[in-house]
Amino acid sequence: MASSLDRETALELVKKGGTLLLLDVPQFTLLGIDTQVYSVGPNFKGIKMLPPGPHFIYYCSSSKEGHEFSPTIGFFLTIHSFEIIVRKWCQREEQLIKVSEEEVII
Repeated sequence: MASSLDRETALELVKKGGTLLLLDVPQFTLLGIDTQVYSVGPNFKGIKMLPPGPHFIYYCSSSKEGHEFSPTIGFFLTIHSFEIIVRKWCQREEQLIKVSEEEVII
């Protein structure tokens, strides 16, 4: 996402953008935000430098080989400046779930 930004915009997002922390998302999961889609790698932890405002997050889990995918699940969220939103992968339900305030230590 940052590679298509000019230097000034990128610096502004570093200073004021939000972060979507996505924990334990399995490798090969297809994850999208707005119009960008990514295949999750082994070290994926989330997305940073998100512009404040509404965003559509969507994903579909895959087989271990990354060849078969489950139905796509999506949700909207509004990100504010400096905000960190945390979601965690629930293996049993194969979806991202909210993390309780007690679980989040920042």
